[in-house]
Amino acid sequence: MNRRELLQRSALAAFPSLLNAAPQTCEVCIYGATPGGIAAAVAAGRLGHSVILCEYEDHIGGIVSNGLTNADIGKR
Repeated sequence: MNRRELLQRSALAAFPSLLNAAPQTCEVCIYGATPGGIAAAVAAGRLGHSVILCEYEDHIGGIVSNGLTNADIGKR
């Protein structure tokens, strides 16, 4: 079991009503909560559209909010 499956199963155990929840609908669906994705979601929302912002990782903001990357480690 990976971390994502653990979180999904924990959420379903804590909130069993999620199994019977109606599907989410929107006018704009953005996949990727990077700074560009967040800006696109905000812009679409300000224009009056219903927006869903989806992110595969456990945090939003991409590399900007994630801190150091492999490219930063070991540089002098």
